[in-house]
Amino acid sequence: MQNQEEKFRAAVAAHMDKQYAQAEQDYLAILATDGRSVPALMHYGILLAQTGRAAEAYEKLSAALKITPNDVALMNNLGRLLLDMEQLDQAETMFRKAMARDRNNALSLGHIALTKARKSDFAAAAQWYRRALEQDGSADWIRYNYALNLLGSGNFEEAWPLHESRFSEQWPERPVQAPKIPFPRWQGEAIDGKSIVVLCEQGHGDEIQLIRYAAHLKTLRARKVTWLCKPPLASLFASIEGIQVLPFAAGMAIEVHDYWVMAMSLPYCCRTTLATIPSARESYLPRVRGGKLPALQDGAGLYKVGLAWQGSKGLRNDRHRSLSDLAPLLVLGEIAGVRLYSLQKGEAEDQARAAAHLGKLVHLGDSIENFNDTALLIQQLDLVITVDTAVAHLAGALGKPAWVMLPFAGIDWRWLHQGEQTPWYGNMRLFRQPRPGDNWPLVIAQIARQLRLTVDQRNAANLPG
Repeated sequence: MQNQEEKFRAAVAAHMDKQYAQAEQDYLAILATDGRSVPALMHYGILLAQTGRAAEAYEKLSAALKITPNDVALMNNLGRLLLDMEQLDQAETMFRKAMARDRNNALSLGHIALTKARKSDFAAAAQWYRRALEQDGSADWIRYNYALNLLGSGNFEEAWPLHESRFSEQWPERPVQAPKIPFPRWQGEAIDGKSIVVLCEQGHGDEIQLIRYAAHLKTLRARKVTWLCKPPLASLFASIEGIQVLPFAAGMAIEVHDYWVMAMSLPYCCRTTLATIPSARESYLPRVRGGKLPALQDGAGLYKVGLAWQGSKGLRNDRHRSLSDLAPLLVLGEIAGVRLYSLQKGEAEDQARAAAHLGKLVHLGDSIENFNDTALLIQQLDLVITVDTAVAHLAGALGKPAWVMLPFAGIDWRWLHQGEQTPWYGNMRLFRQPRPGDNWPLVIAQIARQLRLTVDQRNAANLPG
């Protein structure tokens, strides 16, 4: 019969192998015999957190900490759980308790930094990240999160090298999995006359933002540029001249090139600064022509505004960046001379259909099958108003005026930490929540005032004489 130590090793092995059901069964068996087993309580709590059972995880980790109240590892794990539960003050308190027991613990220092960043106190976050890296300069998760903080501050030169840690094989929880490819990874060396394949990573919006580098690679005199993109983007990117665009599929064979590179590494390899972003003030996607979608003739003479108010629910910060309800935005359609069009796809289309039934907007989502369709519709609009989602990047890439609604918490680095402009798109204006909490009504009121002014100015400019 296995003793408790052997049972625990088996449970941890199953846990590490992501056999969560087996690991849970093993942890419960240990706790049935010894309910005060701190290792079992802690690891079971971590498993519960990993599987989305936050309340149960908190119960187990708290129970373990009551037994060993000075355990720094437990404090850090409980603090991380509180952070993921967005109980930011409680999380910071727990990390500071851990630091009080071990002032040089990089895990505690890095988590205080991450908590400060989640509170949008970016200057303080930077200080804590630097302290953490002084203790452990090889901690990839700290390097990566510090990179995001630096990018949001516009310090691209220092940020890009650190940002490469996102696919470090020394980081088990790395957010990006780089493929095993039997030819060299490009790291910025001369590619005159060479071939290079770019591999997609992260979201659709990221790819739209980064496809600008395809033309830049050609200016570096790359002989051949192949871009492997997510399938919904293939038809949109196919019209870009001078490159080969292929839809990416897991396990697909990749033709041998001189180099490969992850898409988000292109700014690093090209040594991009705020002043050298390719196509920062102009459109870089070709105008979409033809297509099966009808022209938006029903809005002739009106100021046509496209709306997108929800992003993918799979993103950690989606609860902050998305609007749960379309209704508050419908006030924009009450402005004289404005007609609203929904560009929304996914679950929120039901809200658009209901509003369309009441005559408050025109729902276009049923006509959209891919990003090429969305681009064709955006080209016919006067303005796009959207939350931080792929539609924002698409409008920016097409050179269409776009107003982007940004949350206070968890703001993405590419919009920078402050200001109404983004260095990535010249025709874009940012509308930020002014403080923590549900400030969307304030943002929408500001947008309504600006939209009314914009329409009035256009109408005045069109008056005869």
